[in-house]
Amino acid sequence: MHDVAIRTIIDPLKARYTELGAAQSFVDSIKIEVTGPLKFNVLIDHPIAQWLEYGTIKHTIDADEAPYLIFQFRKTSAWFQSHAGDSGNWIKTFQVDHPGFPGYQRLKELLDTLKDNYAREMVDQTNDYLQRSKMI
Repeated sequence: MHDVAIRTIIDPLKARYTELGAAQSFVDSIKIEVTGPLKFNVLIDHPIAQWLEYGTIKHTIDADEAPYLIFQFRKTSAWFQSHAGDSGNWIKTFQVDHPGFPGYQRLKELLDTLKDNYAREMVDQTNDYLQRSKMI
């Protein structure tokens, strides 16, 4: 039944963050950790997951331990569209004055909705199984 969790929770969650313009590495980090026959945890194992969900205050990002900063953005990202230049979807710089970010603050809402979809599909699959296993 973990395939149901992937189809009804993980895949839609990945699709939503892709629509929001999240980095591919973030999207790829969304997965389930199987903890039992019908139990699992939803994981977003990415260093900026908390910032994307809960936001950040205004801050400066410096290339302290690198010669420069380089970022790749999805061309569908609203931020990228407002800063796009001739460099394609790459931005290369020595310092970024990050304006702060309120965060998506959507994870709980999304997971509640997706969890409901998962529960409905689990009930439907269980009913189908019971109907098929009836003695003829």
